[in-house]
Amino acid sequence: MARVNWEQVAAAAKAVAGLPDDVKPLNFYSYFTPDGEVVAADMYPPLHHPMAVDDFFFVCLHNYGFWHGDERGYAGPLFGTLGGKKRKGSDLLWRVCMRQFDGDSAWFRPERLAAASDDELIEKLFVDDNGVIAFPDLPYRLAITREYGRWFADRCLTPGDLVRVANKLDKSLTTFLRFMRHVRGYDTDPLEKRQLLLAMALHNRPERFLEVGDLERWRPIVDYHLQRVCLRSGMVELGDDQLEANRSRAWVSDETEADIRQQCFEALKQVQDDCGRGHAVTDLAFWKARRSCPEMEEPDCGKCHFSGFCAKRTDLFQPVFRTTDY
Repeated sequence: MARVNWEQVAAAAKAVAGLPDDVKPLNFYSYFTPDGEVVAADMYPPLHHPMAVDDFFFVCLHNYGFWHGDERGYAGPLFGTLGGKKRKGSDLLWRVCMRQFDGDSAWFRPERLAAASDDELIEKLFVDDNGVIAFPDLPYRLAITREYGRWFADRCLTPGDLVRVANKLDKSLTTFLRFMRHVRGYDTDPLEKRQLLLAMALHNRPERFLEVGDLERWRPIVDYHLQRVCLRSGMVELGDDQLEANRSRAWVSDETEADIRQQCFEALKQVQDDCGRGHAVTDLAFWKARRSCPEMEEPDCGKCHFSGFCAKRTDLFQPVFRTTDY
């Protein structure tokens, strides 16, 4: 069984607490360099666009599983080429969808998605410069896209309707997440990774599509990247029965995956509670750490703000388990 190393968790909380006061969380619109703000127009809709919320709902629906497996286990990340540039995983997904958004944003309306054929969905949303993107579960993505669209169309609802209703009620985040547990495609994950990512995108955007009060508590967004950081940093330690499969990047059982992910959730929740910087800064800190500690390349510890306490167990990996949850 995996377990949390609370000393390492305390060290992680101290590291997050020590981040600069002016650190800017992800806002799903732009990023900041020493020269100023840069609008990520190839990834995110322009401000106040009437279809922006629909775009976020669709992209977050598909924000999972960007890797390939073989008979042994993990084989490598998902890559594609767009505009002549090699793109990886979620970065590829955001850009492919933004390409279609720029051409015809109405494609992201649920009723359009519900009525589309496989060929139409592939052509509009699942191809890069070289053709069909090699998603390991493309037939499922096509099916769930239509089921998601039908869920809204059958109820004469739009994604924006769910956000507007949540904003009118107390505890808008809690209400929004409760709504999303019923939306087809978002209705499986007990830790609600994609729902929380969607909520964060809607809240962090400059428009503040989702209005979340200061007293509402965000839960950690636990995906496979953050699990890798938790294990390599020593915040979570694996049981002897889990080490061999993890180091060899072999497939694990659903029980093993659930155990490791739950312990990572508990560790990240404690960091968030103790650091005093809130959910958005904590999530940004771990998001940056996972970029310094990638799957296939050597970690660049010199660029990681966790390097001072990290156990640097770089032989460890995320649990290799195929799921649509993250």
